[in-house]
Amino acid sequence: MPQLKKGLFVLYKDKPHQIVDVSHHAMGRGRGILNLKLKNLENGSVLNLTVKSAEAPTPIEVNQRTYQYLYHDNQYAYFMDSETYEQVQLDIKIVEDDLRFLKEGEEYQLYLYEGKPVAINMPKVVTLKVIKAAPGVKGDSSANPTKEVELETGLKLQVPLFIKEGDLIKVNTERVEYVERVQ
Repeated sequence: MPQLKKGLFVLYKDKPHQIVDVSHHAMGRGRGILNLKLKNLENGSVLNLTVKSAEAPTPIEVNQRTYQYLYHDNQYAYFMDSETYEQVQLDIKIVEDDLRFLKEGEEYQLYLYEGKPVAINMPKVVTLKVIKAAPGVKGDSSANPTKEVELETGLKLQVPLFIKEGDLIKVNTERVEYVERVQ
């Protein structure tokens, strides 16, 4: 059986899920137990599950395909296949954490299970434009002075004082934090 790890897709109760978090605890001479946090790819709900290692959910095969992000509404995020121009949608509950990084017109890799999009393969770092930034306060000499800015996707983020409106910055999508300014 393959090692279960964060990001892997599994089938649990005949529904596709993605592993959000996993930890293994050895139990003496036994095989141990797994604590899993699974995200249902049909409705976005998150489930905490504790199972014996031998009873772990079955990994499933997913494919990836490139789609262009179009827009989102209150129910769905809409994407278009750049080759066939076919539009697909993902439930907003599944992609809500990723929406703060998605730029209209940009291409992203979607995971497909049985030919249907089920999740976004978000890059670890994205480049976004600062659209609102207060000027840095001179003379602030604390260890790491920061200020809040608003990015083109609506995300608000703490950045160093030298960042100004119009700058492009790299943002870590896993930790939701400033990485560096793009030159």
